[in-house]
Amino acid sequence: MRKILVGLMMVMTLVVGPGCKKVDPLAGMDSDARYEYVRQQLKIKHTWELFSVGDLFEAELLQLVKNRDSEVELKAVKLARYLGLRSVLEAYADNLEFRKHQMKPYVLEIIPMPVPLAESDRQMIEEMIEREQYGSFEGLITLVLDGTPGAKERLLRGYGSYVAKDRLNAFDANKRFRGTLSARKIKKAAFFVTDDSWYFTEVSIQATSYFGNKVLCSLYVNRGPLAEEEWSMAFVKTEQGWKCIWAYMTMQS
Repeated sequence: MRKILVGLMMVMTLVVGPGCKKVDPLAGMDSDARYEYVRQQLKIKHTWELFSVGDLFEAELLQLVKNRDSEVELKAVKLARYLGLRSVLEAYADNLEFRKHQMKPYVLEIIPMPVPLAESDRQMIEEMIEREQYGSFEGLITLVLDGTPGAKERLLRGYGSYVAKDRLNAFDANKRFRGTLSARKIKKAAFFVTDDSWYFTEVSIQATSYFGNKVLCSLYVNRGPLAEEEWSMAFVKTEQGWKCIWAYMTMQS
């Protein structure tokens, strides 16, 4: 029975794209109303719940990353990171006083960091790893996705028993998956799942972006008794295919 379930899981195809007609929640609103709507949505909803419409909020997020309400500001940055909205992240990085005085205590709150990394993000990850802070494993994974020289070797030295060595060594930072984004392709990109756990990893789609070119995935990884993990990954569709822009652990037991 287990072999049958595994076989079904391996051939499962995840349908990615606009499955039904989508509605623009900001349609008909003036700029002030749009700003207030997005601000309220950030306060009451989880980031992943806004993934499907977040691309429509880019103009408002550019303003909200400088909001005096730190909760709203950080959630705006987190949504921008989920979606890889580079213009918003650059605007946030330009707020040097905020970065200097407030960013470091909140660094773990705004992970993931989408690739390609800004130099400031790369420096922050390097500092996290140097201090052996919680999140160093995800930080090294991000450096691998970014193609940072030596990142694969450092990940193997520090967390060799937690990654699939062959798939890690074969992973190309510019890897694109052509065609439909299937469960098998998503799992192939998850080099942080060992071969022993690969067949017992379940993949699901949490959300697709408004334009259908970004996908938020969830992975349930069973590494053995009392060793369960949940991961989130995001993929962006480019002209060459689907590319993973970030991955991080959301739960561990």
